[in-house]
Amino acid sequence: MKMDKTSMLYWYPKIKLLRIPQPRTEMIKTKLDITSLLGDCDGLTENGVRKHIDIPAVEKACEGMGYPLFMRSDFTSHKHNWEKSCYVARKEDIIPHLQDIIEFSGSADIFGGISFTAVVIREYIEMATLFTAFYGNMPVNPEFRFFIHKGKVICHHWYWVEDAIQNPSAKNWKGRIHKCWKRIDRDDDLSRLDGYARMVAEVLHGSWSIDFCLGADGIWYLIDMAESHKSWHPEECPNHRKIRLS
Repeated sequence: MKMDKTSMLYWYPKIKLLRIPQPRTEMIKTKLDITSLLGDCDGLTENGVRKHIDIPAVEKACEGMGYPLFMRSDFTSHKHNWEKSCYVARKEDIIPHLQDIIEFSGSADIFGGISFTAVVIREYIEMATLFTAFYGNMPVNPEFRFFIHKGKVICHHWYWVEDAIQNPSAKNWKGRIHKCWKRIDRDDDLSRLDGYARMVAEVLHGSWSIDFCLGADGIWYLIDMAESHKSWHPEECPNHRKIRLS
């Protein structure tokens, strides 16, 4: 079966050696697409998860990475449920948080569900958090999404759409976003990110989105990627049609 290019199993090996700051990452392949567990009466139980995921290998990877850490599938992290999904503070969190990500993957209505073919253990990097939001107290951080198409950078956009923010922890959250945005616009951050995106465009063909997040240490990290047509993109951008048809 042809691999879905949005899977980290496809794109991460191609970009991991680029001279771009990225979280340390380990991937453990599952024995099948784990979303199929949702149709199994034993699916989301601990026994069901252990049956199809090599939990000892996941635990070993977590121990080697160190807690806290960031855990996701090769397609998604269910980051909006942060405290019960991708953020893993201790060993006891592993299975219940995997269950959450599996359930989200299987029930996501976008594309009729999202595959889950690898458990991805990533280094937790403290980011320059502006506030927390959504139902899992997820950190909202400075993020930019760049789009590359046929070897060229064609546009970039601030990641967080204000209308999409729910349950923000700070009353002045919009002010924090605007202040951060203006500072980044004045600094050389965007030119640096543009250079990183060009490096990715040299090793990945086609049309892609690339997400960069600002760490508390002032370093921009490449944290995620996807095929462009599967990523949110502002309709008012002149490149919207090109991205949607890619």
